[in-house]
Amino acid sequence: MLNNTQWYETLLTTCQHKNIDIKHWIVAFSGGVDSCVLLHLLQQTTTLPITMVHVNHQLNKNAKAWEDHCKTLCKTWGLECRVETVNAKPAAGQSPEAAAREARYAALEKHITTKNHCLLTAHHQDDQAETFLLQLCRGAGVKGLAAMPVMAAFSEGYLARPLLFCSRKEIVDYAKQHQLTWIDDDTNADPEFDRNFIRHHIIPVLENHWPSVTKTIARAASHCANSSDLNHVLGEIDLAAASGNGFYHLSLDVLKGFSQARQANLLRTWFHSINFPTPSAAQLECILAEVCFADEKANPVFYFSNDASGRQLRRYQNHLYAIKVLPKSLDPDWKMTWDLRTSLLLPNGLGTLSAEIVKDSDYDLLLPEDAKLEMKTYNGHLRFHPKERAHSQTLKNLCQEWKIPPWERASLLILQWKETAVAVFHPALKCRYFTKTPALKADNKKLKCWLINFMAADL
Repeated sequence: MLNNTQWYETLLTTCQHKNIDIKHWIVAFSGGVDSCVLLHLLQQTTTLPITMVHVNHQLNKNAKAWEDHCKTLCKTWGLECRVETVNAKPAAGQSPEAAAREARYAALEKHITTKNHCLLTAHHQDDQAETFLLQLCRGAGVKGLAAMPVMAAFSEGYLARPLLFCSRKEIVDYAKQHQLTWIDDDTNADPEFDRNFIRHHIIPVLENHWPSVTKTIARAASHCANSSDLNHVLGEIDLAAASGNGFYHLSLDVLKGFSQARQANLLRTWFHSINFPTPSAAQLECILAEVCFADEKANPVFYFSNDASGRQLRRYQNHLYAIKVLPKSLDPDWKMTWDLRTSLLLPNGLGTLSAEIVKDSDYDLLLPEDAKLEMKTYNGHLRFHPKERAHSQTLKNLCQEWKIPPWERASLLILQWKETAVAVFHPALKCRYFTKTPALKADNKKLKCWLINFMAADL
């Protein structure tokens, strides 16, 4: 029998272990038996404020009646009820279940506005078993088989599922014992939905042979969750070793030192940390074989399918680069003039240049006060003489030394004075290089020390 207080004590203990201080419970309230029992338990146990949020998916002819029922029930219990009406129609290629779930959580997310808010959902042990079997049929790894966590970060606060240890039977028995009234969603009996098929046609067969199968599956999901946590810890360790100072690129030398399973785990951890799509097992195999370990002379590119933002992977100097958007480039014939005394606004939103006369110890360039400079785009054959160097080199060779990948070089800006390259800027990489002071025939007393200020567009 469902204990009136034990579930809440367990919830508070979980919060304490995670150093979470909840000040307000937000209950996802559908009006079904599960959420009614959760709400009934909560209002008898907690001293914290409670707010209900009912999401009207507009998918059922009875949706408005269900909304009214939830409002009436909350009013009877003296509790606040907020209603979110959403458009849960699936997009092309999206399942109705996934569309409804995404719309629901997007609506609930808006109500978790501080770290002291916690959303409570009424998922139970049978729901956990169904999720595990769904993920199993999809070929998920341990992260997917971990199913639903008891508590996780959500929006600005947290999401908790305090009834995961309860069976559906225990919840229904509790509702009957306390004479609760609830909504029965007729779509829950439709076997066309994957979860309903598992609920009505798979689990009963398993329970007939193994009566405690839902409890056993929930335990297996917990084991998978532990394994997933360990994978994440190992991935973070490997990521620190492989990424060094460059968050968006990995050392392939470090990656090659790991087993294939550990390589895949590192890549998943990396993609998650930089908010890239999580690739399938087949895609990971492709990334490793055709990008990471392709022939040294190859210039491989991997595009994430179904990703409209254009994120991609490229390789350069034995590093794997994650690229959100290719940098803006200028026409090869583009150029601008600059007299140093006014700010120079660069095209394509690349940034702004300004200059000021300073003391000798602070200067970037030593030039006449009336010097007129010209800004041009990257030319790999152009020679540039960096400070502290004995000789000049081509920009192509210098870019290789500076580890600027080929796809970034089209955004390089070259500042010239009398056909001599005196500075190189890269807006996206926020890097700048200056030359030695050019040899001048003019009287050196007329030269000024100029400090160049570069404000990149994305600073």
